[in-house]
Formats: sequence, structure tokens, C-alpha cells
Amino acid sequence: MNRLAIKNPKRLSDDEVKVNWYNYYAGFSSAFVKDVLHSCALGQSGIVVDPWNGAGTTTTAVNDAGLNAIGIDLNPVMCVVAKAKSATLQDVLKAYEKLKSLRVSIFETQFSENDFLLNWFEYKTAKYIRYLSKAIIGSEFVDIAKINVQRCVMLVALFNVVRGLVQDFIPSNPTWIKKAKTESEKIIADNGAVKKAILEYLTSIKSSINEVKDDRKGSLELFVASSKSMPIQSKSVDLVLTSPPYCTRIDYGVATYPELAILLGHEPERIDSLRRQLIGRTTIDKDTTEHHFVSEEAIDFMGAIEKHDSHASSNYYLKNFRQYFVDMQVSISELARIIIDNGVFVCVVQDSYYKEIYCDLSRIITEIAAVNGFKLEDKKDFQAKNVMANIHAGTKKYRSKVTAIESVLVFKKQG
Repeated sequence: MNRLAIKNPKRLSDDEVKVNWYNYYAGFSSAFVKDVLHSCALGQSGIVVDPWNGAGTTTTAVNDAGLNAIGIDLNPVMCVVAKAKSATLQDVLKAYEKLKSLRVSIFETQFSENDFLLNWFEYKTAKYIRYLSKAIIGSEFVDIAKINVQRCVMLVALFNVVRGLVQDFIPSNPTWIKKAKTESEKIIADNGAVKKAILEYLTSIKSSINEVKDDRKGSLELFVASSKSMPIQSKSVDLVLTSPPYCTRIDYGVATYPELAILLGHEPERIDSLRRQLIGRTTIDKDTTEHHFVSEEAIDFMGAIEKHDSHASSNYYLKNFRQYFVDMQVSISELARIIIDNGVFVCVVQDSYYKEIYCDLSRIITEIAAVNGFKLEDKKDFQAKNVMANIHAGTKKYRSKVTAIESVLVFKKQG
């Protein structure tokens, strides 16, 4: 790989037309993906995988380049968003007409008294949103990843409108969503206004599609699956390009509660179960198995946390970091399984702190990767502009200003 090709992963290009379809705390831009693809010079049969695909930056850019993309994400919300980004103008127009035909009154839908939407919306508004979601998804679906592109476009429109409605429940930390404490706090919205907002969103994104692209030569596969067990054949992937969940305790389940409520809210227990499986979760597993950690940097970091005198450091926080590093070890081992010999693994990570204790995630990932047969070929560091830790006032007790370094790590799988 050409070392000079590694540029700032957050750098945007003029053709980032779909970046605003859904606001997501992404690890890198499509311009970065294109730079990496150009450097790797993959053939038309090349396969690129992102095991933490998120909103689909990698898979969209890879597919637009005519290459074969596989996106993995355990959160079904992300799978829907990623598939929607593969839409043509014709897909958006069909989505608009389908939504235009839906009712605003006298509609039938099954609605549970414990529907997750009731955490923010009063009964009638929640029931209408549930009607819309069921009308879009259909009554008979098992695998959300198999929903067609037009339906995914409609769902993303509904995601955006519902997120706008619950904006008052989103605190300074944009990755956390509060719930209504009383009935009086719940949102009442006119059905017609909700439908109108969805149609306006679809109208707004039409202009971001310059042309219908039917000439893509590459395939696009998206799976709702874990990075720890991917439905991908061994030694079949040429390039892994990704940004794993950072070691900053961002609860991606809670962060997407409104969207998960749309997809799964009629079965709230599924939302809780999903949240407890996502890497970076703030919940603690009941698993008491002793794990062997292969990164000395991670061991030292956890040792410092265990000795810290702040509240819950040696209990809750230590357990939380342990499960994060266990998940990362298993995931990187799985990457080693699917990638070909001499294949490339490009990873964007960000360092962080626990109190005043430094977490050098790039070194930890490098050490875990080395145990799994990956050799570090290159590393470039960039100053991160947006650091979530600065949101929390308690951080200033330990550091007056938090800065962070984003590192682009380039590995080659040894034969």
C-alpha cells in the first residue's frame, strides 16, 4: 500500500452527497475510503468487508467504485441505513409514492400497551408511527437485512422524522436518549404533520442523487450479524476497511433507541437483548469466565483502572473495559479467519482516557492484531476535532481539556 495515500479519515469531498441522509457518529468519510481503494488497486473480483459498517460509508463507496462490498453490523438500524444509501433516484421516487398512499386516519394496526415508542409518545401518536412502520416493513418479515431498498429509504425517512420529534429528549451527549418520566412529557403530534414531514424529507434527498446508476459491476451484501461471528467464508476477503467502536463507553444501542423503537419496538425485549450484545455497551455481562488478554498495553490500562481510587473503578468500570477488550480480541481473530494471505486490514481508531489514565487504543489493536498474524505496515496520526469527553463536566476534574488522536493503522495478513 502507498503510504502517501493515507489522508485524514474525516476529510470530506465534494461528492459526499448522501452523508446527511442519516446523522451518525462515523469513523471516516467516503473520500477516505476512495483513497484506500485507489491505493490497494483491487481487481473487479476483489471483496471489501467492513465488520462495523455503521451507516454504510464503506459499503456505499466500495459499491460505487464497482467493487464487491460486504457490510456487517449487529444493529439492524445501521443495516437499514446502509442499504438505503444504495438507492437510485427511481428507488426514492417509488418510496415517495408508496408513503404518499398511506393513511393519516382510519387505519388498522396491532399495538401493544408496552410498545417502546410509548417511552416518548402519547398513545395515539405512538400507534400511528407503529402503523407507518408496519406498513413500510410488511407484516411478514424475519431478517431486516432482506428488506428491499425502497422500504429502507422509507424507513430512513421515518427514522429522521421521529428523531426530530424526540429532540428534546437528547441531552448534550448526542449518543444518549432520555425517556419521558410522566405522561405530560410525552409528545403529541398530528398524523398529517408526521406524514408531511416524511414526504418532505424524501423530497429533500432526491436532489442528492445526481443520476441513476445501474452500471455497478460490484455486489453489495449487508448482514445483521456480529463482528465476532461473521457469515463470510474463510480466506475470501481482500480488504477489511473499518473503524471499530472506540473505547469510550458509547452505548450504540441507546444512541439508536428511537430507530430501534420503529423497527423492534413492538417487542421491547428484543431491543434490550440487542443492546446487551453490542460492543461498547454500558451494561455488564453476567459472564464470569476468566479471559486471557493478549495485549500488554490493555493489561496495564486495566491494572491502572483497578487501582484507581474513584468510585466504581475497580468494579463496574473495570468489568466494562474487560468485556470491551474481550470483544475486540474475538473480533480481530474473526478478521484473521476471513482475510486472505497478504490481504490488507485498515483500521481507524481513536485514543481516549479513563479519568487521567491514558488508553492507547492504537497500540492495543496493534498488539491484538499481531497475535492474529497481522503485521503493521503503516500508521498515521491525526488530531481529532470532535471529542465526546469534552461534553462531560466531570472530565475537568482530571484534565482541563481533552484532545484525542485518530490513528489510521494499516496491516498486512502474513501468509
